[in-house]
Amino acid sequence: MDIRFQCLGPDQWKAEILIVPVCQGENMLEACPALDNLAPWLAIAPAMRDFQGKKGQQALLHGHPELRVPRVLAIGLGAREDLTTDDIRTAVATGVQRAHELGLESILLLEPQLATLPGGRERLVEESVYAACLALYKYDLKKPAKDAPAAPQWLAVAFEGDFVPDGGQQAARRGERAAEAVCLARRLDNTPGNLLSPTLLAEEAQKLAADAGLRCTVLDEKDLAEAGMNCLLAVGQGSARPPRLIVLEHAPKGHEQEKPLVLVGKGELEPEIRELVREKGLEDAVDFLGVRSDAQTLYQGMDLLLFPSLFEGLSVVLIEAQACDLPCLISDTNSQETAVTDRLCPMSLNESPERWAEEALRLLNEAPARTDNRADLRRAGYDIGALAADLERLYAEG
Repeated sequence: MDIRFQCLGPDQWKAEILIVPVCQGENMLEACPALDNLAPWLAIAPAMRDFQGKKGQQALLHGHPELRVPRVLAIGLGAREDLTTDDIRTAVATGVQRAHELGLESILLLEPQLATLPGGRERLVEESVYAACLALYKYDLKKPAKDAPAAPQWLAVAFEGDFVPDGGQQAARRGERAAEAVCLARRLDNTPGNLLSPTLLAEEAQKLAADAGLRCTVLDEKDLAEAGMNCLLAVGQGSARPPRLIVLEHAPKGHEQEKPLVLVGKGELEPEIRELVREKGLEDAVDFLGVRSDAQTLYQGMDLLLFPSLFEGLSVVLIEAQACDLPCLISDTNSQETAVTDRLCPMSLNESPERWAEEALRLLNEAPARTDNRADLRRAGYDIGALAADLERLYAEG
């Protein structure tokens, strides 16, 4: 389904059906004057008498067939105070599916009407387009029946004013791209293994990489053997189709060497840091992840842990980072007991920020490949089996 845009007001808006999500007990014409101008006949439509906007309730309203918008599908969202973005997505998806059942080719969403709902104008445009595109997804190996209605050809998001705002257009395209990605993932996941071999999946990945500007590396049997991936090779021997390992990397041209800054956790300086990031225009280069429970996954995705703490006792964070063999640039205020491996590089907080940056870059450029350091951790006493045995012994003796 193609995503289009319309502007210049109700006199220029046109489609076979308009989808209008409505909160319970609210008058959609009073909430959105643009809708009243587009379809004033809604005020006297008989079906509106019984429509209350209850969650999931629908009312298909018909105007004169020669009108620019001859049909309006009102879909209830339930009480405004209980409304979520997921409710709005569900309503839009339901409307698109109903348009499909009716065999209609064109659908209209009004940005001014979406803006009357909680959630933010641009976000609701993005979420609505996302839901509309996903609503038409269907995986079927069989050819569609001859009498099956054709899917809608396009959906238009209508804006007031003389032009389509950049923010609204970008939001709609984000929703469209996200839906396309989900549909691709669903198609690949739903395709039986006898139809989608490792080789064909690798070809799909290479095509995706070429379209999206990603770097794609496909490892065959020889590459897997050289990398010591014997378990994967062993599993692949159970099939007549050889295994493949696909690596997709996002490295835009001209930014290959740039590395994002990831801040994990919470702290009293977070508001000040966020404000500094905004002042420097670094929103796209700094990620605030908040409190997380998947630290081991984050460590594996990092190149360097920067830890300029004013004071620390025995830092669990540094123990975890060393367990993942991650290079760590830390302040020399950390306890010496934290040093379990040779991955810690202490540095004085009296050094300038520029000197810290230089040292961080050096560690990034000179860091050796990660190794299995479980033996070092065991020698330092970080072994759950040994600790459990010690506790058991203490209780037995005590």
